[in-house]
Amino acid sequence: MNKHFWQNDQGSVAIVAAITLTMLMGFAGLATDIGNIYVVRTRMQNAVDAAVCGGGLRLPDQGQATIQANLLITNNNFTPATGQPTFDPADTKKITYSLTNNVSTNFMGLFGYGTMPITVSATAKLYSSSGATGPFNYALFSHKPLTMSGNERINGSVHSNDALTISGNVKISDGATEGKRVTLSGNSDVEAVVATTEGDITISGNAHYDSKSGGVDSNIAMPDYTQQIQDIAATKYYTDKVFSGNLDIEGSIYVDGDVTISGNFAGTGAVLATGNITISGNINITGSNQLCLYSEKNITMSGNLTTGTDSDSAIIYAPNGRATISGNSNFNGSVIANQITTSGNIRVNKSGAPITTLPATKPHVKLIQ
Repeated sequence: MNKHFWQNDQGSVAIVAAITLTMLMGFAGLATDIGNIYVVRTRMQNAVDAAVCGGGLRLPDQGQATIQANLLITNNNFTPATGQPTFDPADTKKITYSLTNNVSTNFMGLFGYGTMPITVSATAKLYSSSGATGPFNYALFSHKPLTMSGNERINGSVHSNDALTISGNVKISDGATEGKRVTLSGNSDVEAVVATTEGDITISGNAHYDSKSGGVDSNIAMPDYTQQIQDIAATKYYTDKVFSGNLDIEGSIYVDGDVTISGNFAGTGAVLATGNITISGNINITGSNQLCLYSEKNITMSGNLTTGTDSDSAIIYAPNGRATISGNSNFNGSVIANQITTSGNIRVNKSGAPITTLPATKPHVKLIQ
């Protein structure tokens, strides 16, 4: 009797195992279909985002905007015939692009769903040149809290949208401004200290200043020029790139990856990296107003860095990441980042209008939905 019992039990286990295996295979097939749909949808969304940003730069010429938007859809391996841009008659600087695509399935096809329709859309608006405030007239501009505590020498103004702490032997020839509070101590020397209100300023020790006041803008935005540089870039690399030796940069360079720079640079243009930019060694950037290094992540500068002889020779721009400056740097231009870290014997030289007079922003496009 026991023998027959175990035989029957083994048969039950086999049936359960077969059912379980079938269910697992079904779940695996369903997960594969869902994963593929998600990947395709993400690619489609990236494509329409690029289309409205690139096309928006051609507005208010709707014909040129359509050509550019469709070109970017094609470059992202989709067919413009499945979606076209539309324009708001009440706002000539707004563009919307909707894209539809049928994604083939495997497991779901067994149940009559051989394809799944996906529709995505994006809307962007062109913002023209204006005299609005911006970060480009500062020698150092940080969105997050900024602490300076070494031997930094800044010929120009320094700003943080958050707390600004200055101590040690820091010298700033113009203004030190911030959006929340300024703390000035040690042997630091600043011409003007400006906060949201004068009560947000704390000064102690042997710190020296010529004036202090309230009234600074507490939230100066950083425009994003990623799409513009990518659109006009004459040279594009889709892997990490190392620039070394003697290099003349003319026009814009787009690198989908990390960039390492060492050597001597000259020319006029911009280097945009989707990854990190690392500048090290004995670097000499010559010329005037000629180079913008723009990273979507972080920029690190170390070693002996010299940039030109003009106070607008270069711009280091990391609006979403951190800019780190160390070593013996004599930087002529601006360092602008979401967050800035400084150490060593840093010299930053930036001339320009007073801190209350900020440069005009260039035309740029923002995604609004």
